[in-house]
Amino acid sequence: MPPNEWLGGSFYTITMRKLLISILLLITAVLLLVILILPSTCLVFFIGIFLYKKKSILHYYGVFIKDLAYSLDQFGNVLCQELFNVTLINIKSEHLFGNPDETISSVLGKNELKHTLTKLGKLIVWILNKIDFNHTKNAIEEDEN
Repeated sequence: MPPNEWLGGSFYTITMRKLLISILLLITAVLLLVILILPSTCLVFFIGIFLYKKKSILHYYGVFIKDLAYSLDQFGNVLCQELFNVTLINIKSEHLFGNPDETISSVLGKNELKHTLTKLGKLIVWILNKIDFNHTKNAIEEDEN
């Protein structure tokens, strides 16, 4: 079999098929997110009100908001990887943005320790660390990259 043919189709055809499937999955995920965001937010709010006592309701909402922020942080790391790799870190960096299991703060923290942040990267690290002391260093995920 010639190297440019796999499973009865050309490499180009299979690559295009995979790309189209990925696009359809992305569209489906975005539609589900848009359709479900309001009902799920209301559900979380009402579960908190009716199922938890006053003391634990704050804990429940706090954990939910922290988990949501963490997920959005990972999502942003993937979504903005090219922009962040060009604007927040220098070309010598070994720790790049884009790993779906790592947060933006973790990548910033690793680059802060290696002194491979741009001026804009240093500014963002400074802001994050003012909001939450040592945020970027504490956010480093050693098991990623």
